[in-house]
Amino acid sequence: MTETLAAAAGPTLKEQGGALLAHAAGYASHRTIAIGLRSGLLEALGRDPAGATAEELAERLGLGVVPGGAGRRGLRARRRPLRARPARGHPPARPELARLCRRGLHVLEQPEMFGHFEANLASGERLWWDECSPDWIAGVAGTGTPFYTRLIPGGLGQVPGLTERLAAGGLIVDSACGAGAGLVRLAQHFPACRLVGVDGDAHSIELARARVAEAGLADRIRLIGSPLEEMAWTSRRPWWSTTSPCTSAATSTGSPSASWPPWSPAAGS
Repeated sequence: MTETLAAAAGPTLKEQGGALLAHAAGYASHRTIAIGLRSGLLEALGRDPAGATAEELAERLGLGVVPGGAGRRGLRARRRPLRARPARGHPPARPELARLCRRGLHVLEQPEMFGHFEANLASGERLWWDECSPDWIAGVAGTGTPFYTRLIPGGLGQVPGLTERLAAGGLIVDSACGAGAGLVRLAQHFPACRLVGVDGDAHSIELARARVAEAGLADRIRLIGSPLEEMAWTSRRPWWSTTSPCTSAATSTGSPSASWPPWSPAAGS
């Protein structure tokens, strides 16, 4: 007796092919753009509206020419002018956008992004910030600026009454302040507030300290290097936390006292 198995339910390979190829194309695009940014090829093309051949670019940047094909076909490819053109319907990219793209792609290629996850998939071992490389932390710090630009003050303005309360003054605690981009922007937009930045990574705190000093805000921003789990709340004065998920009662602000901040590490720091 022969038993016929029913076809598996769900989309077929043919139906999924387009999506799979799109993922592969995205990966290839990521690697190609990242190489172009790191090597200076895209920047060199952007400076030359008339374009340049592969051989001319290689000579300018001290690079070798990888053949694009065999025989005459490869020779023609090397001698064909290349030009940097914006995507259809979009204006040319601004220099700051190119820098942000370079940082973002750099972060995605670091082992902290996917390598550690894959290597520890079976054990489930977590990666903590103080175990990350300074290069990774600096890269993340460089890509977070657009988030804070949208959040402060625009995003905060979506919470009824919040910006008015912060404008009146109070104490803001950033419980995962990183390199301090959010702290500085908060301090600049709410000059009546004082701020406390807490982070468990010592390198991030040093980056934040330099950023705060450069902005001239050291008199209003206090930085504490300590894991949040080891922090102790020493005051019942009202405050506002920007990131902590365990401070649901912290929904009001008040004038900070001379003994600010109300945070203290439970041990050391």
